[in-house]
Amino acid sequence: MLLRKYTERGCVIWSFFLFQERFSSFTVSCQAHNFLSVPEGIPLDSERIFLSGVKDHHVFVCNSTISLSSQDNHLKVLPDNIFVDLHNLSHLFLHGNRLWSLNQNTFRGPRALDRLLLHQNQIEWVDHSAFQDLKHLSTLYLFNNSLLQLSRQCLDMLPSLEYLRLNNNPWVCDCRALSLWLWLKQFRGSTSTVGCQSPPEMIGKDLKDLRREEFPNCSLTVSNSRGQTNNVSGTVNQSTTNLVKHEHQKQGFKPTNEHVCI
Repeated sequence: MLLRKYTERGCVIWSFFLFQERFSSFTVSCQAHNFLSVPEGIPLDSERIFLSGVKDHHVFVCNSTISLSSQDNHLKVLPDNIFVDLHNLSHLFLHGNRLWSLNQNTFRGPRALDRLLLHQNQIEWVDHSAFQDLKHLSTLYLFNNSLLQLSRQCLDMLPSLEYLRLNNNPWVCDCRALSLWLWLKQFRGSTSTVGCQSPPEMIGKDLKDLRREEFPNCSLTVSNSRGQTNNVSGTVNQSTTNLVKHEHQKQGFKPTNEHVCI
């Protein structure tokens, strides 16, 4: 194997060449240089790209990329389908930007994605289909954002999820949090605290530790509303329905006729 290191327009590029297999790959590091735009000269077949401190608000992608780090780049919006051709992408690091929403086409395509880091942004809304292609995702970081609510339906699309971090968001732990509460009750992986910031009687409590009786006026009937609000709505699956029945029986609650969007 031949390892070569060189500099191209302020970026450090490592090239690896395997003689017997006639295979080469590139790792590119363009970090801490405060670039005004993505530097030219990055090989289009780069497998690993590390970009940070780029101020042009764009994401640079290569179809062969396995690991893409684009943190601290002042990103506010991710264009629809920007990752759609990155079939080999395993690690995507987008933390420390200014993203405020994730729509249904933001993460279309990278079906091999294993780690998605979105912490320390300004995310306040996640579409219920935002993670629909991420069936192999094991790690999701959403801490230090502006999330008030998160739909259970978003998380139901992540069957391989093992590590979830939701701490340091202004969670509203009223009836609208019931969907997330039910999902957390079923999840067997590792999660952070989900600290309630409102209503006043819930401040300081961890949503995961709440009991069903702390949602006394909340119906478990589901609204099919799909309005563009923080609480992205959906339907409760059969496993969730069974858990609800179990919680009702355990806590001695009777169903109500009220409707709430979860």
